[in-house]
Amino acid sequence: MPRDTPPAQEDVPRAHMRTIVIQPVSPLGKLALAAGLVAAGVLLVTVGFALVAGLAAVAAITGVGVVAYRALTGARAAPPPPAARLDPSREVFLPKEKS
Repeated sequence: MPRDTPPAQEDVPRAHMRTIVIQPVSPLGKLALAAGLVAAGVLLVTVGFALVAGLAAVAAITGVGVVAYRALTGARAAPPPPAARLDPSREVFLPKEKS
């Protein structure tokens, strides 16, 4: 018989996991905890920006190197491939509905 009400509390399976609670007692401890969390976040964002900036620098140096190589050797970029043409014999039409 289907239930319309949510299952009772004892019917819900519980995951067993350890929870760590940090509760500084003094206001100075709370302030130090908040400052530490903000500093950790700023550090993560700074490292992320540094990684992206490093990647951009490597890409720019590689691009300049390729352009310089082509300018010195006279090599040109490969010609673009010919445009693919559509084959009319492969066209598919929807079946017409009978009215």
